[in-house]
Amino acid sequence: MKLVTFRKEDDVQYIGALVDNERGITCLQVGAEIMDGFLSPFFTSMLAFLQGNAATRDKAQATVEYITTQRPPGGVVATDSVTLLAPLPRPASIRDCMAFEQHILNCIRAVGLKRWAPLDEWIEKTFGRKKSFAWRANQAFYERPAYYKGNRFSVIGPDAPVRMPTKFTSVRL
Repeated sequence: MKLVTFRKEDDVQYIGALVDNERGITCLQVGAEIMDGFLSPFFTSMLAFLQGNAATRDKAQATVEYITTQRPPGGVVATDSVTLLAPLPRPASIRDCMAFEQHILNCIRAVGLKRWAPLDEWIEKTFGRKKSFAWRANQAFYERPAYYKGNRFSVIGPDAPVRMPTKFTSVRL
């Protein structure tokens, strides 16, 4: 189930699941209302859905299956007739972590161990990762992973225009 947040012509945000080879979207709230006769508090936004539990996911899956097999009116909207938004338009926070252990170990070897890096790689392959110098030098990564906070208000959807600051002149990549 590939979930999306989208906006129809009424300018209201909905959450749904892509169906029909991603040419259609089932609106979970519409499906819940058709199936149960009432709206689901977990289908009001992607954040509400994510704060749900396994039963919420099961209900979403059942809703998608019902809509795709029964095809009630309004159950599926064409993907090209809506505006796709960011899956989670306003997250509570954004934290980008250095979460790739192998990348960190490679950096330690390249910068810190330099000519001893091949020996450390051999130690890891022969005796295991926890015996390597790079792993032992990197305990902070396992105890307190480094991260930075991103701007949660800068999240946009796949087709949204990116506005450059008025004083912007160039960017170096």
